[in-house]
Amino acid sequence: MDLSGFSINYVAVFVAAIAAWIVGYLWYTVIFVGMWRKLMGVTPEMVAAHKAQGKSMMPMMVIYFLSAFVMADVMAYNVWIWKAGDFMMALQVAFWLWLGFSMTTRLDQAVMDMDKNKNGWKLFALDSGYRLVAMIVCAAVLAMWK
Repeated sequence: MDLSGFSINYVAVFVAAIAAWIVGYLWYTVIFVGMWRKLMGVTPEMVAAHKAQGKSMMPMMVIYFLSAFVMADVMAYNVWIWKAGDFMMALQVAFWLWLGFSMTTRLDQAVMDMDKNKNGWKLFALDSGYRLVAMIVCAAVLAMWK
């Protein structure tokens, strides 16, 4: 495969990673926080105990951002390969990457965890939905970056 002409725009990758990270933040702490906590078995007492112990969410947030950055970096390559220059092409790139890699990996994990979590399919849907939206946002930022 000829990669001549391909170069990573790390400003666009960084912005796409921030956008994907923000989607995750909103998804799990604002939009679906109650559903996620219920599905995971997180009680208000557990949340209070975590806060009382002074535990920081910062290490987890840093890891999530690094994960989003790697996703954005790989997405930039795929946006270039697919010649995605508009939202509809970005949607296609994100969807096919999600379907082929993210959704299938999460499905494997959901099937393996079914005996441990009675809410496995709901959690799978919630997590997979987040990943799809994050990938669409990431691809859209990269495809429309001029």
